[in-house]
Amino acid sequence: MNAPRTGFATYLKIGRVSNLPTNITVYSKCAPARASSALIFGNLQAQALDVDLGAQAGAPLPPAASGATLSVPVYVNTAGANLLSFQITVHIDPALMSATACTAGS
Repeated sequence: MNAPRTGFATYLKIGRVSNLPTNITVYSKCAPARASSALIFGNLQAQALDVDLGAQAGAPLPPAASGATLSVPVYVNTAGANLLSFQITVHIDPALMSATACTAGS
């Protein structure tokens, strides 16, 4: 975590997106001393010319029981350009999940 004395903090954790949140606690050095905590997930919004899978807020994938069907949204950020078509390859660990269908969205 990188935080200036005032303003916004930048979350620097790099690695696999997780369905587990990170607990962030902020402490005040001014009297009276205060502290506040929040559970957050990494930024899941596609950057310019990027594709991201999973929800854009909260956990990337909702909890699901073994054998349940799960929808995984795909987001494409075209940076304002017209997109006529695109193709992506999603690699899935067959020990964890199997693809059963693909549905075109908006």
